[in-house]
Amino acid sequence: MPPRFSAAPLACAVIFGSGLPVSLPADDHVMVIALAEQSYTREKFADGKSKPETYVVMPGNFFGGNTVDRTLEKMPFRRIAGHLAHELAKREYWPAASAHQADLLMVVHWGVTAPRSSMQEMTGRTSLSVDTSNTQDGIAAALGGSAGDVGWEVGERSNLNAIHADDFTQQQVDANSAEADRQNIARLLGLASSLKRSQEAFVPSVNDIAVQHGLKEERYFVIVKVYDLRKWEKGKVNRSIWTIRLNIGAPGKNFEEALVRMSRVGVDWFGRTTDDVVVVRQKQFKGEVEMPPIVIIGEEK
Repeated sequence: MPPRFSAAPLACAVIFGSGLPVSLPADDHVMVIALAEQSYTREKFADGKSKPETYVVMPGNFFGGNTVDRTLEKMPFRRIAGHLAHELAKREYWPAASAHQADLLMVVHWGVTAPRSSMQEMTGRTSLSVDTSNTQDGIAAALGGSAGDVGWEVGERSNLNAIHADDFTQQQVDANSAEADRQNIARLLGLASSLKRSQEAFVPSVNDIAVQHGLKEERYFVIVKVYDLRKWEKGKVNRSIWTIRLNIGAPGKNFEEALVRMSRVGVDWFGRTTDDVVVVRQKQFKGEVEMPPIVIIGEEK
């Protein structure tokens, strides 16, 4: 399947007081949100070195989106785990020989978002209100009168107002539904706080504006939630010790290309915490990493 393409214009922010346009991150930038327990991060990276740990992997939820995308749908989970494994190894995370010998369990969720634009956004309107003056004059003329006639004011205007009131209500419901979808996607990607700031701040940050515009397009994402098997308690809800959420614009890419970029960016934040959303380009690393086989929980043999 060929890469996706988008005709959306590049958004810009203006530095307050300078009037200089600042280009927002392009589609090849990755958004990162990571959260880890402080005690875990301290122990993992004590003395500036990564403590070696072993892990097994388990597939989580898959989100297929609304667009047919063979590069996403046909991607074997083992291939997804393999791309992540090469980057995890750079932080001393190594595949365990078996689940019984593993320190960590990594649950991987992946897919693409399915944003929905309201009719107001698709038609470029800035308000839900309707200018009925021309419509009233046209209908009045067709009925052989004018918008100022008493008969028109009493009869047809009330009918027209009812039609416009119903149209306004439908548009409001549509706009609210599209915004609710956007909020749900923001929560899934860990971007809810950034989206809220971008909508409320007088001068939002460039990253927050990038989030607001990015949520309007399809975005590939990978979410890795990590659990400590050394402290695993059967029959209880076990909290993750660290989570990383990576996403990148889908237009112009296939899923494997996006996965490589997200994985290479994630290496800086595995087992760590971002103070806020981080928007960065992938880094280029030299050299090869020899990987042992990856154990995937629940994989059919």
